[in-house]
Amino acid sequence: MPAQSQMQHPRPGQIPNPVHDPVPDKPVDPVPDQPVDPTPDKPVDPQPDRPVDPTPDRPIDPVPDHPTDPVRFPDEDPDGERSQ
Repeated sequence: MPAQSQMQHPRPGQIPNPVHDPVPDKPVDPVPDQPVDPTPDKPVDPQPDRPVDPTPDRPIDPVPDHPTDPVRFPDEDPDGERSQ
């Protein structure tokens, strides 16, 4: 019969080794000494000191200064339609 190892895993219903007892000496208190206050000391102001201006100083011009010409093929007529 082979020699069993010194460390055995406890079987169901078996008392575990007190050296490797997973239960600590002092139970962990789920309630902290001081409860966490859900409201902070200073409430967060939803409005900043200076409101953000939705309009910039210089409005962005949707039309560029130099409009780009449409791409023309050599066989196109001035109306933009391709000749057959």
